[in-house]
Amino acid sequence: FNLVANVWDVLGFMASPSGKLHHLYEKLLPLRALGNINLLGDVTLTTHSVDFNGALGTDCGNLDLDCGIYKKGKSGPLNIDGRVNSSSFDPSQLLPGLAPLTRVSFETLVDLVIGKKGFIKGNADLAIPEIEWNGFVFSDIAAQARFFGDKMEGMVRSSSPGLDFVATGGADFIGEKPLNEFYAEIKNVSLAPFVKNGRFHDYSVAGGIDVSVQGRNPDTMTGWVKIEDIKFAGSDGNTLVVPYVELEAADRDSLRLITLRSPQADADLSGCFSLKTLGKDIGNIVSSVYPSLIRSGEDHLNRI
Repeated sequence: FNLVANVWDVLGFMASPSGKLHHLYEKLLPLRALGNINLLGDVTLTTHSVDFNGALGTDCGNLDLDCGIYKKGKSGPLNIDGRVNSSSFDPSQLLPGLAPLTRVSFETLVDLVIGKKGFIKGNADLAIPEIEWNGFVFSDIAAQARFFGDKMEGMVRSSSPGLDFVATGGADFIGEKPLNEFYAEIKNVSLAPFVKNGRFHDYSVAGGIDVSVQGRNPDTMTGWVKIEDIKFAGSDGNTLVVPYVELEAADRDSLRLITLRSPQADADLSGCFSLKTLGKDIGNIVSSVYPSLIRSGEDHLNRI
């Protein structure tokens, strides 16, 4: 099996307002960066399954594929298993948010069973030997996800000197107030690749983050966020240490109660507000407690 095509030609065909695929045109437009594609491999088709073993060549890089999809009957679950890997792929032109990601090598392994009403069971693993972000190269990054029907557990770790952390967590898929938990141990993360300018460009951060919240809507979630032993260290030798900051959200007497605790300040915010306005209020509180975090003339953390 060998398919050769140009993404521009395919998108041009879909662009016609009278075409049945016109509604997909704008959604797939970022794929034009793939340019000329060449799909080469072996395909096995049955009434219940599709298997492909081969390679996909694009202007962004080459992908090796070994994938299978199986579904028994109309009401049966969908089984997906396979491997996708690339020694060098450039996704920077595919989406605006991926612009800093100019090169990545990776291997993905998937073995999933997908059923009705959000049921997912199986494993998904990602290994990234090397990645380049804003000109900074990181190595030895891995992620794992384990699905147990109505919930999942995951892990992400990186062992690069400038990106050294381990994060674990879990989430429920069903229920009106699903539980979401997250913990991160940040050993050392350089901010230079992620903060283009400002006083924190040459800083690094270390510490711990512990999160446990219930709910789907950020404006109605309840739970807590704990930040412990956060240390900002600058290349100029300046440091700032925050022993802990705890933020708790609860519903009491039809009002939203937000409690902020730290060695320097305790505060209670009670009322009806959204996460957007709350972020600004908390930023103003933090800036008054830790003025060294805010540059002169700036009123909250979002402008760092």
